[in-house]
Amino acid sequence: MGTVTWPSKADLKEGTTVVIIMSAIVAIFLSLIDTVFSFIIKNLFLKV
Repeated sequence: MGTVTWPSKADLKEGTTVVIIMSAIVAIFLSLIDTVFSFIIKNLFLKV
């Protein structure tokens, strides 16, 4: 086994910030896609 080098506080903070921001962006993107597909399905396929 080799030596373990832990990330510095700055690296850890930067990595955590990137993960949180990317998670928020993906969540917003998926909710927009869900809204668009719901609108399309309700208006095109479920019209009687």
